[in-house]
Amino acid sequence: MSGMFSRRTLTILMLVLAVATVGSMTGCKKKTAADRMKDAEQLLQDRQVPLAKITLKDIIEQFPEDPAANDARLILAQVYVSEGRKEYIPNSIELLQTVHKNLGWDDPKGFDAYRGMVELTAQNDDLPGAIKLAQDAAASLKDKPAMAAEMASLAAQMQLSASDEATQKQGVESIEKMMMESEDATVRGTSRETLAHYYRLKNDFVASNAVYDKYLEKFPDDPVKSQLYMAQAINYKTMKDDAKSAEAFAKGEDLMKKDIEAELNLNARAEKLNTLATFYSAVDRVDDAEKQLRRIMAEQPATRMALDGQFAIARLYIQHKRFDEADALLTQIAKENANTPVAQSAEAWRMQLAQQRKVEAEAAAAADKQTTESLTRDSAAPAAVAPTP
Repeated sequence: MSGMFSRRTLTILMLVLAVATVGSMTGCKKKTAADRMKDAEQLLQDRQVPLAKITLKDIIEQFPEDPAANDARLILAQVYVSEGRKEYIPNSIELLQTVHKNLGWDDPKGFDAYRGMVELTAQNDDLPGAIKLAQDAAASLKDKPAMAAEMASLAAQMQLSASDEATQKQGVESIEKMMMESEDATVRGTSRETLAHYYRLKNDFVASNAVYDKYLEKFPDDPVKSQLYMAQAINYKTMKDDAKSAEAFAKGEDLMKKDIEAELNLNARAEKLNTLATFYSAVDRVDDAEKQLRRIMAEQPATRMALDGQFAIARLYIQHKRFDEADALLTQIAKENANTPVAQSAEAWRMQLAQQRKVEAEAAAAADKQTTESLTRDSAAPAAVAPTP
């Protein structure tokens, strides 16, 4: 009996092992790089960043030539950057460099990787190196003019951010050349606004307006001509030259109103009305800004545009310290859209508004207290006694 029992036990064990082996071969199939990428993405969604980093590194090590490895490198570089630790920047640069080497310029991911590498090089306290990388790329991309223009623009913008005036001057010259000579209207417009904003940041509003003048002299029929006049008006307003501000604004306003009336597409007209409202707000013409937004609401009632118009008016009130009107409008929006996400948004705005009012009230009270204490000290101080001759 004991011998038979032993043979039976051995047979059972062999069967169990056989089934387990088959199961491991069929049910436990090795995951592919793409499967592992899904795991990493899910871990990031679940905010399991340390585990996600381990998974991404495993993909790169185990499947270095797989297309998914390039995605892993891109994501891992982004994770390092998001952690905000400067010592990780070289790691991110190396990852992006590998992606660009693997994919080249023809793949958008390869281009993005190179651009990210340039930006991180600048963040790593090597602005000259970053500028050279962008300039080298622009020079090598003559057969890809859009990419070349983007790299040249990036190099020039970094030059503008340099601490020395010589490098800044080079950036100004490069940006101005693109503004005046590029065949791409988008490149010209981006360059124009970059240069005008550069001078605004330096509080040189005369130079900022000169950028617009130079541009309009060469491109007098540009579709955004009206907006450029209004941008000049805001510069003049900042300079406290009300007469020139009003003159420039009137020119832009007249052109924009004609453009709005000629526009038959409701959505396109709404966009232009929004733009006009923004400029009215910038020069403190709040009622005129509100009229443009209410026109959108009247032309497109019961639409998302109308609802956005209501919130835009509330934002307008808040920007110009008309807090009671803003609160009343937000209360109305919440009531009209009860038990919907819109009502929740309106209530969230009201809470933020209440907090803002509280902070401003506390700041005003503190300023009043300081002024009162200062006046009290001055009144209590003994009068100065004239010296005896």
